[in-house]
Amino acid sequence: MHIKDGPAEFNQNLISDNPDPMTPLGKGTLNLPAIFESAPAGCEWFVLEMDTSAIDVYDALKQSIEYMKLVTSY
Repeated sequence: MHIKDGPAEFNQNLISDNPDPMTPLGKGTLNLPAIFESAPAGCEWFVLEMDTSAIDVYDALKQSIEYMKLVTSY
């Protein structure tokens, strides 16, 4: 399952394919617990997308993994 989190607000940057930076999972506006719960039975992978990040991408990945451990049973 492909996942990402972020501000999820429309702005003019989206028109020019220049979105706002992604956030670590759980720091944006998406209801990620509900999204994880809706994963199909047998889902083996969550692929985290980080187009751009306002913080160091490796810090964002670490925070995202820690968040996933808290809210999922994966």
